[in-house]
Amino acid sequence: MEPRKRLPQSVMVVAVIQLIFSLFGVIAGLLQLGFGMFLLDFLSCLPFCYGIVDFYGILLVLLFVLLNIVQFVFSIGLFSIRKWAWYGTVVTQAIGLLLSVGSLFTGNFQDIWGIVIYIVILWVMFQSNTRRTFGLRIWPSERR
Repeated sequence: MEPRKRLPQSVMVVAVIQLIFSLFGVIAGLLQLGFGMFLLDFLSCLPFCYGIVDFYGILLVLLFVLLNIVQFVFSIGLFSIRKWAWYGTVVTQAIGLLLSVGSLFTGNFQDIWGIVIYIVILWVMFQSNTRRTFGLRIWPSERR
């Protein structure tokens, strides 16, 4: 029987941060969805405001909630030391980093904190002890 691998403390912190952010994202998305539905019902009675809140806004909020649920699953997978959770975390954090950098060009300078968090999380995920824990060999020169 193979001994149980121990999750590095830095990865545990990443998993907790990702878990908390994804829970807040799901809650915020559901609140926004509920408020959007209320606003859609309210504005549908006003002839000059019809169409302000439409199907695409609701679809974007549902996509946001779905992505946060997926990120929640990845954080649970990190606690269980699953290889797919490492890949999923790296992909979602890289996408978040790209979107945050892109939002800087629209004048959203508060997103600099998000960029810092994304970079730190990606740095932790690419550390050799983290990759070794998840059974990954990224660089050709690494040995198992």
